[in-house]
Amino acid sequence: MGIHAINAFTPGVSIDNAEAWLEAALVKAGRAVRARHPYPLGDGGPTWRGGALHWEIVELFGHGGTVLRTYEVNASHWDPQFLRALSAVGDGFVQGLEHHRNREHYGAATMFAGRTIEIIEYDAATGVRGIGIPAHYEFATSLFFDDIHKQRFTKLCDIMMNGEPWATRVVAAGEWDVSPALQGFSTDGEGATTRALFAFVEEAAFRGALPRLGAGGWRWRAFHTPKLHNSCIEVAREGTLDRALVARWAREFDAPYVAFEVPGGGRPMPYAQWFGEGQERIGEAMGTDELLLQLIQIAGMYSEGMGMMFGSGNIGWHDI
Repeated sequence: MGIHAINAFTPGVSIDNAEAWLEAALVKAGRAVRARHPYPLGDGGPTWRGGALHWEIVELFGHGGTVLRTYEVNASHWDPQFLRALSAVGDGFVQGLEHHRNREHYGAATMFAGRTIEIIEYDAATGVRGIGIPAHYEFATSLFFDDIHKQRFTKLCDIMMNGEPWATRVVAAGEWDVSPALQGFSTDGEGATTRALFAFVEEAAFRGALPRLGAGGWRWRAFHTPKLHNSCIEVAREGTLDRALVARWAREFDAPYVAFEVPGGGRPMPYAQWFGEGQERIGEAMGTDELLLQLIQIAGMYSEGMGMMFGSGNIGWHDI
């Protein structure tokens, strides 16, 4: 692989949606697809071409869902705008990693639904800088970045991987000629978005309760988790987290839940959760790992990666 390597992953992207979502994200980031080329599956394919965007859909172990992975080799610079745009199109998490080997320069970014959770950069000459990062990140070194990228693949895609985050099977791939990334990145204009997940609630029960919820301005969708096919309800709105309202809904269904707000711009993320007894746990998470720590219990109930519980594009939503 070349000197400058950029890669990212997006949980919950299907083969059917991959190319359309990729192109939509590139356009949203101000880039164009100039040509599409097939890429052989399996080992022994040609070397990835510098300046091209290589993409692949990988299937998780045990048919546990699919994940989109993208790679750019020897691009002039990485593109957080594309990562943020891809998270907006997929309506979920995107994790990216940059490695500029000849400079000992690294970057990592986590986006959610078009908002920036965290961007951190490390350069051997200047140290650590970023937004949305906990204070202890100032002690990060170059070893941190590859390790954290693999750890987050496990947490977001399949928490049952037992430390084998790359034991996946490629089921689709391509290589595209794309225009270069635009210079500059700003979080100005990012506003709050809120998500809540109610565990083991059936669609019929939720539909029956809608008149009692008082949930104007929210939207909802029912889905079954990829691995165990358990039911749950996701609700969302563009705005801040109303903890009291979400807690009342959870009592309506007697359902464990987790709710969180991503304000954008790397700002602290309010959350609330309840698992059937005692009081709600509430607080604010700073950075990706603190947020994932709040999501892991409900994801563990389903044996799913946290990123597989949120996302899947703007598909299946119903306005309340």
